[in-house]
Order: sequence, then structure tokens, then C-alpha cells
Amino acid sequence: MAEDIDISSISNKLYEIVNHQIGSKEIIQLRRTADTIDQKLENEHHRFCNHDLLNSGSRAEGFRFPTSDTDIMIVYYDVTVMMDDATIQPLANVVVKMETDETRPGFCMLRFMPRNDFLDLYTDITEMCVHYKDGFYLSNTFWKGTFKGYIQDSYTHGPCETGILDFFETDIAHCLKCKWPKSAYSCIPTLVRTRWPSFHHLSDIVKNGCHIVAIGDKTSGNEFLEWRISFSEAEKSLIHAMNHCQFLTYGLLKMFLKEAINTRMRPEVDGLLCSYFLKTTVMWEIVYSGSAWKEPDLLKWFLICFRRLLSWVSNGYCPNFFIPENNMFLGKIYGRSQQNLLSHLASLYRIGYKCLLGCSSFFVEFCEVLCQPKNVVLSRVDGDSTDICLNIICEIADRVHYHGTISSILRFIPILEIMIRENDTSIGNVVLNSYLQQCK
Repeated sequence: MAEDIDISSISNKLYEIVNHQIGSKEIIQLRRTADTIDQKLENEHHRFCNHDLLNSGSRAEGFRFPTSDTDIMIVYYDVTVMMDDATIQPLANVVVKMETDETRPGFCMLRFMPRNDFLDLYTDITEMCVHYKDGFYLSNTFWKGTFKGYIQDSYTHGPCETGILDFFETDIAHCLKCKWPKSAYSCIPTLVRTRWPSFHHLSDIVKNGCHIVAIGDKTSGNEFLEWRISFSEAEKSLIHAMNHCQFLTYGLLKMFLKEAINTRMRPEVDGLLCSYFLKTTVMWEIVYSGSAWKEPDLLKWFLICFRRLLSWVSNGYCPNFFIPENNMFLGKIYGRSQQNLLSHLASLYRIGYKCLLGCSSFFVEFCEVLCQPKNVVLSRVDGDSTDICLNIICEIADRVHYHGTISSILRFIPILEIMIRENDTSIGNVVLNSYLQQCK
């Protein structure tokens, strides 16, 4: 390698490599537009059902890694979640009340609130309840058991039912909608003060509320009666609000986790960290950095986020973004496992940018960059018409496969046209035109 390392040149080339691996700004926007259209199509298809489907996870964020699975949240509206100080709405049938007195931050219990005028509707819900103290509470275990078999040969993975659906590895979480909880207001002053996200965006997030998913606190004696408060939709909107450098930093951390941290060479730390911790790391770094994230500085921001993550592991505390009092490491990263992980991460952080040589996805290219940072010319060009067209074909192929045939999409063309007029995006027009061309 060159004796005088030009960090600026290395960072610029790293940006080119990662931009190709993950996708240009135009391609990421294309994927998100296609995902939004797909979600709209699916919900229009099920418009007479009392539920909505929400795409979540890495694919909805804009990633297309080979290991990216499909994450779907099915939100049921026939069960109303009532907040602590709310009154039962006249039109609500099945009502559960969110209680947080006996749970740690980020979790709740759902107390069944029966009404005399709906007693004949309660058979199904009462079978999912357990008597606790002076009331009946909805059990997350029984709730998940009710939906078992939605995917053939599935298994339970956290709050999700996991299995192969239409040839894709799919996680489905059957969940409930709720208003913004009191426990999530503590972070608002900090976010308003630091101006990320914007006040308007933050207001929309709070207004849209959040979800309740069927998994309890593993450190609690009432785990099967507890439910986790999920901010998946809010977090997806924050990912979409990131600039391209911030998004690529998050993507690079995901690749680094998969290929350099969670390795077969270190089975004692494999699986301790997950991409959700990385997403939280990047979001908090954006809040506290107070400076612009520019694309040529990708290497700098990667190392800064890595340092924050290392600090969290050292302290044994990973604060949830919307409920910072919720330590997401609790019950998972502590004791011997914490020390092993800290040792592994510290050894990687000590070698600086060279730790990225552990990423097999771009090992050869990065070696060339380190040897001749100024002279390496990468042959790939991202964001041109050919690259975008190839991604359009891939996105269309995915959705045609999922929905069955081209003809099954034709009846949703008016919806696509409305969405494109509302968003006024050129990429949306490209997607629509591609659908129409395929339908001729």
C-alpha cells in the first residue's frame, strides 16, 4: 500500500463503491416509489377487509441486498387500542386499554374492556385473554397462535410469523394501531431543538401514531402478557428523510455487520447485534452531529457511527430513538457476551478504515483503492438511464410475480395515475409507463 495514505481519496472511492453496491439516489427513490405503489395496490385489493398491509423492513427502506427479506405488518382495525386517559368510542366494538404501570419503557399490557352491547362479538377475543389480577389481558402468545398458518410451514420469529411466501422469505407481524404514547413524548424537545426531523415531519409522525406488536419484554415475568410499542412506520419515514450520505452510511454499517462483525470466525458474538441497532445509531448521530453529511465524507461518518455503537456496547445501553429510556440491549448484551462483543468491535475499530476489508462484497475493489487511492478508476457508472431501466425491470418483475399476472394490475392503473399526480415524480412516471408498456 501507498506510504502516504490519502484519506480523502479513499473516502471518495469508497463512496463510489458503496453507491454502486446499494444504489444511487435515483435508484433508491425508484425502489421506494415502486414499494409505495405496491402497498397501495395491495390495500386497494383488500379494501373491504378490516385491515391494512404496511411494507416495512430493509426493502421498504430502499435496500435490495441478497439477504433482504420481505417484512409486512398487517394492521387490524376491529380491535381498538384505548390510551390511559381516553374514553371508549361509541362505534368501537372490541376495545383494549393500553397500560404501562407494570412494564418497562417501550412495552405495555392490553387490558380487555368488554361492553354489554357487544357481548356476542367477544368469543374470539376472550379466547386470547388471560386473567391477571382484577382483569383480563390480551396475551401476545395466544394472539400469534391465532394467526399461525397464514404462511405455510412457518415459525415464530419475535413478533412475526416467518416463512416462504411466493418464493420470498417473509416476516409478517399481525399488529394493532394506537395513538402516540405518552412515553414517546420525552424525546420530542430534543428532536425539536436539533431540527431533525423537521418540525412539520415530526408533527406528522406524532399525528400518525404507532403500532403494538405481539412480543413482550424478555426480562419480565409477564412476558406473554406484554406487547412492544413499534415505531416501524415512523422510522421508515425517517430513513426516507435521510440524505444520500446518511442512507449509504446506514447501508454500509449493515454490510459491515453482516460480513465483518457477525462472522463464523467469532460465533460467540454472532447475532448479538442487529440492523435495528445500527439504524438507531445513525438516527441518533444525525440528531447530535449538528453538521451536514456530505457524500465524499462517507468514511468519516461510518467511523463516527461505529464509535457511537462501540460506546453503547461499552456502556451496555442502546437508547430507543423515540423512547430513550428503553435500553434495547437489556437482556441481550450483558455480562460475558457484552465483553466478547466489546473486544471484537474494539479490535476492528482500532484498525480504522482497514476494518472494511472484512466486507467481502467489495473486498477486491477496496484493496485496489488502498493500494492506489488516487489512480483507481472504477468502471461502474451509477444512476444512468441503463442502470435505472434495469432496476425498473427488477421492481416490475417482483410485483408482477407477487400479484400473479400483468392483467391483475390493469384495474389499479387509475390509482397509480392519482399517486403520480400527487407526488409529481418523474420516476413515478417512468414506473407507470413501464407498467403500461408491459400491459400492451
